[in-house]
Amino acid sequence: MSIVAQWLSKKWEVSPQRIQNISNLSTSYKLKTESSSASDGSTVTKVLGLEPQQFKFETQLGEAVGVNVREEIESWKSLVGQSGTFYLGGKNFGAGKMQLTTVDVSDIILDDFGRIRSAKLSFTFTEDTTTSKSSSKKKKLTAASSSTYTALGIAPSSADKAQKKPTNTQLSG
Repeated sequence: MSIVAQWLSKKWEVSPQRIQNISNLSTSYKLKTESSSASDGSTVTKVLGLEPQQFKFETQLGEAVGVNVREEIESWKSLVGQSGTFYLGGKNFGAGKMQLTTVDVSDIILDDFGRIRSAKLSFTFTEDTTTSKSSSKKKKLTAASSSTYTALGIAPSSADKAQKKPTNTQLSG
């Protein structure tokens, strides 16, 4: 038996009794920024870290490979909104806990009696940002983002400029 992936009580496995694998896995990482206008009229962009990670994949269900398709669909429906660590190949995949946000059911094949014999399930998991581990990562990224990134068109805030502005001691006196 080979466990391909696991999330909460769900397992994608390949064994003599059951074949359920993952296909079309995709994820992306996107920079989170905030733009505002500076006093001189230019645009200031602040790097806030990364957007919550999201990944998607599909799996094919079929009674011929040991899955009660209708029960499996109902089971996934009840898990939408729940969070847990997603393991791929025995290792954590994704940023901390991942929340199941979408389950799409398609390519349903029925038999002559209206029983579901096979279907394709498409899943979307999104990083659960309510966990403290994820929040502390974001705080670290935000604190590091106060530097000037001129190559990205990012400038310091007005408060940063005021702190670094030299004082002319010749004028006081």
